[in-house]
Amino acid sequence: RKDVAIRCEVEIVLRNHKVVNSGRASIKNLSANGALLTDFRLKEKMIPATPFRIRLKLLSKDFKGIAITCLPVRLEADDNFALGVSFQDISVKV
Repeated sequence: RKDVAIRCEVEIVLRNHKVVNSGRASIKNLSANGALLTDFRLKEKMIPATPFRIRLKLLSKDFKGIAITCLPVRLEADDNFALGVSFQDISVKV
């Protein structure tokens, strides 16, 4: 894993493709297969209790145009909520 600080737009999406929450977060660390998301600023302070995916749109100028669909794989709820995700699909808009 590589420590990074990448801001991103976040959408929390149910299996039926309904977006149930959105906002921003930061990618704290990154690997070839996943990332750790922290510093969530969501419209609603909740995540679903049913299966969901996360769609990320990276905002850093070095990563503009990159969108990632992820599955949550780990929750951390210490002082600052964090969510470990596994990458499912990565797309790049040029």
